[in-house]
Amino acid sequence: MPLVIDILSPTMNPTILAIDGGGVRGVIPLEFLVLIQEHLGPSCPLQDLVDLAVGTSSGGLSTLGLFKMKWNARKCSDMFDRVARRIFHERRESAISRFFRTVFKAELPLAILPRWVLWLLHDGCYDSGTFDLALKDVFGDDHRIFGAFDRQSTAISGTRFGVVATSIAKDTHSCVFGNFNSDHGSTDNCEFKIVRPLNPHHEPLVWEAFFPTADIRDIGSFQDGGLRDNFAAGIARRLVRQVWPSRKHPARLLSIGTGAIPQPSAETPHFRHVFRDSFVRRGFDAWMASMDTDPKWMEMFNQLDEADKPDYFRFNVHLREIPNAIDSVEAMDDYRNLVILQAGSTALARDAAIAFLISRLYFVVEAIPETGNLPLSCRGTVRCKGVARQIITAIERLHPQRLDFITDSESLGSFQALEDVCRGCGRYRKAVSFFINHLDETVNIYLRSNSQKRWRINGFPDTVRSFILAQKIDSPFGQHHHGRAGIAACSECTAHVGPFQGKRRKRASDVSQQDGGGKRSRVA
Repeated sequence: MPLVIDILSPTMNPTILAIDGGGVRGVIPLEFLVLIQEHLGPSCPLQDLVDLAVGTSSGGLSTLGLFKMKWNARKCSDMFDRVARRIFHERRESAISRFFRTVFKAELPLAILPRWVLWLLHDGCYDSGTFDLALKDVFGDDHRIFGAFDRQSTAISGTRFGVVATSIAKDTHSCVFGNFNSDHGSTDNCEFKIVRPLNPHHEPLVWEAFFPTADIRDIGSFQDGGLRDNFAAGIARRLVRQVWPSRKHPARLLSIGTGAIPQPSAETPHFRHVFRDSFVRRGFDAWMASMDTDPKWMEMFNQLDEADKPDYFRFNVHLREIPNAIDSVEAMDDYRNLVILQAGSTALARDAAIAFLISRLYFVVEAIPETGNLPLSCRGTVRCKGVARQIITAIERLHPQRLDFITDSESLGSFQALEDVCRGCGRYRKAVSFFINHLDETVNIYLRSNSQKRWRINGFPDTVRSFILAQKIDSPFGQHHHGRAGIAACSECTAHVGPFQGKRRKRASDVSQQDGGGKRSRVA
């Protein structure tokens, strides 16, 4: 029987950060994350608010820097700049091409052909050895993706993160290299594969996760993940169903693109130019268009339920006249300036910051409602995942005015910030109660500001019955963790005690559900 560790509370849904690829344009997502971190403040790292991070191509580099190396957004941006300028400094060039360029001081068609042949023979236009050396220099040559970064981190389960690659088989498919496993049985009929070697000593190294085209020992050969699917948010949503199959939807999702390319005229020419409209140019244009993930975002967003749309965020910029090639290192500062100068960037960063902060708050049922009289009274507590003081302080700093907990129909009390944080153990507990007509009634709990803007806390919308089943507080033989879910006893605050703990019952109630999974331990 496998041991399954619940990283999330059973009543929480995961938060997602998805970073698209785009070569040197990868500085765009990082600059936006810098804006978010400025709103969060230095004492509340963005990494503590994300449960799953996924990156494709250059977005994978950023993901590894943020969540494996634990760099802040500014340092990650600086390191990305350093790697990109080194990798994309100079393309491979044949001696013939160099000769023609030196003699004639211009690019001639005769000089271009040998260069393309050289790129074909080396399976790339840049030196893969330079790739490897640059990545080793930044990420080190001994850190593995699945493994603790340092001794201190071995006691803390952090963000699940994954880097997308593409197999080089004829029937190409996306693969994810990450620091997690899929839930047993959840990979059937899946569009991509979570790659894990049988031998833990063969786990891929961090520097190997960026693929010019690479062969990884005992695993296989892979190439850049953006070649097949550059839309990280779509992959991340499917990953959630593999890692947390019981979760209905993400609590929050932030998708960041690497620039929208201005679309050329859609008018079809009457005559095909032998060079300008050749199959090579058409293929290149189609590949560059795949880097623009805005259409895929709109397709995904339009398929969401209206109730879920406020929990999804998307940031991208229009490249305008700036070069859009993925190796234009001279334009990297211009890309950063686009983020700063684009109208609404700061406001969106602030909205994303407060939304992700409030997503750390979640609800726990403390007692099963008695079904004698209507309406039913449901009692529970709002809790906080992570370091409560830094999260609660950041919420209060962004919204110093009055905040209230509410449902769709009643007030649950004011947000008292640090007053509800235990001085002994540092946990956040806010007692709330509300009325429902039946256990299957859909409920929402929000945090509302004076301006009437409101944000759902994690786990909603849902029914009280779903919370009871998820917590298994009405299980015939009690909860797996016997009411002590991954927490230490505290003399200053009352730990949760199930309503039936210590009592013997001969049959289950109507909300009981048999559990056939492995033995579980939850880490709050």
